[in-house]
Amino acid sequence: MSTQPSSRRRPTREQTRARLLEAAAETFSERGFQAASLDEVATRAGLTKGAIYSSFSSKARLFFAVIEERWQERLEGARHVTGDSRPAAGHALGERLAAFTADDPNWHLAFLEFWAASVRGDRANVEELRERRRDFRKGIEAQLVQAGVDEHADQLAVIILALSNGLAIEGAIDPDSTKDVFAFALERLVSS
Repeated sequence: MSTQPSSRRRPTREQTRARLLEAAAETFSERGFQAASLDEVATRAGLTKGAIYSSFSSKARLFFAVIEERWQERLEGARHVTGDSRPAAGHALGERLAAFTADDPNWHLAFLEFWAASVRGDRANVEELRERRRDFRKGIEAQLVQAGVDEHADQLAVIILALSNGLAIEGAIDPDSTKDVFAFALERLVSS
């Protein structure tokens, strides 16, 4: 009987990155940005802390990668929202975006914690956050134009993000108070 050692395949760099991003998203949502540790992320991903540093130079870089993934997920989810009229499209978009917040209400809190830490201390993070946020707003603006809301789409994109963050804060305190508010607000905004 041959006793050849079983070959153990190492995950690809892409698989490792995906595992790290998933573990990081869960850890940041549960613990917040400050309290989450890279050791926790590595353990949750079933990897070493060295695996994190081979892809991300710091906890902030890992957080930015999670932000980017979340934003792209939201843009993709909103991409197929349509309606018979501008108000109907606005309402549908509001429902879809509210569902993202409801799915993981703690994520917004982690994002706001990161934002506050960046604004108070790390100017490089603020600059990068500003640039990434501008790109995200452009994506929302493109979604609005696709839905037939091309007048003031740039300003509406800013309002949508502000509403999203504000409603996440209110929802964390009193979830019942924000039910259907996003859809209501966007329906009214796009019908103006």
